[in-house]
Amino acid sequence: MTQITRLRPGDYFLVTDAYDDRDFRSFLTKGIRFVTRRYAADKTAYYTHGGIIVNEDGTTYEALTTYKFADLFRAYGNEDSNLLIVRHKEMTPERHATGMNEVLRFQGHTYPVYRLVTFLWGADIPRYLYAGRPVCTELLFMHTKYAGCTAPRFRGIYPDKACDIFKGTSPYEEWASYYEIIFEGSGRDLVLV
Repeated sequence: MTQITRLRPGDYFLVTDAYDDRDFRSFLTKGIRFVTRRYAADKTAYYTHGGIIVNEDGTTYEALTTYKFADLFRAYGNEDSNLLIVRHKEMTPERHATGMNEVLRFQGHTYPVYRLVTFLWGADIPRYLYAGRPVCTELLFMHTKYAGCTAPRFRGIYPDKACDIFKGTSPYEEWASYYEIIFEGSGRDLVLV
C-alpha cells in the first residue's frame, strides 16, 4: 500500500533495514536489536537507526560512518526498509534552523563506534559516558533540544527508545502528545506529494 507524505525540515525518521545475512550491516542491525531489547519496556526492539530530515525532498542529516547528509529515498526507499517518520508539533522552520546550527558542528567527524559498547553495560551508562559525540538517535533529540522544542534528555536514547517516546509507549506516555506520526511502513511505499 502506497502512502503519500509531505516531509518538512525538522521531521525525524527511524529505520530498520533488511540486509543480506552476509552483510556486516546485518550483523550490526541484529546486534543493536539484541542489546536494546534488554532495556525495552515491552522487551521488543525493532528500529536500529535514526536521523533528521532537513528538507522536503528527503535529504537527511545522520550519524553514519561520519556525520553527514544523505538521501532518505536512496538509502531506505528502494529496499525493504521499515520507516517511521514523525514530526514534533512545536517544530518550525526557524527552530529547525537553530537546531541544525548546533548539530552541524559534528559534520565530517567520525561516528563514535566506541559509544555503542557503552550500551552493552546498561541502559543508563551511555548517559554518563557521553564523551561529546552523539549516536544516531541522540543526534535527533539533541537537534530537538537546541531547536527549543520540548524533548527528553538526549543522552542515552537508542532507536527503540526513540520509537517508544514518539508513540508514547509505557513509560513514555507523556511524550506522545508532542509528536505526530507522518508515515509508518515499508520504505518502498513512501511517496512524496
